[in-house]
Amino acid sequence: MSALVLSAALSVLVLYEQHWRHEGFAPSINDDAGLWCFARTTVKQNDRDEIVLIGASRMQSDIDVDGFATFFGGRKPVQLAISGSNCLPVFRQLSQDESYCGTVVSYRVPSGTGTGTETVVP
Repeated sequence: MSALVLSAALSVLVLYEQHWRHEGFAPSINDDAGLWCFARTTVKQNDRDEIVLIGASRMQSDIDVDGFATFFGGRKPVQLAISGSNCLPVFRQLSQDESYCGTVVSYRVPSGTGTGTETVVP
């Protein structure tokens, strides 16, 4: 009986998803100032093991924080990349924050070149 109920619920969910996608809706990431500010408050102070990711949309979408954590010892980085922006203002703010002593991983596209520069700053 429970398998039948689970199957029916799953079917309704799939049909609901298909309907809205057919209407032109698609899942999206809520990327706004409030979300960024919340993420910034989660950056741990005076923690040398803290890792922060900064940059633009490539850093946001191309880095899997769970995979990053698995590969680099289990600690998830804080995602502070901002779509369509330059990483330098965030980098400047972190560098002036005396309570931040972790690692910053940035991705920056120099203007006019079309190529990226990956930088790790301890």
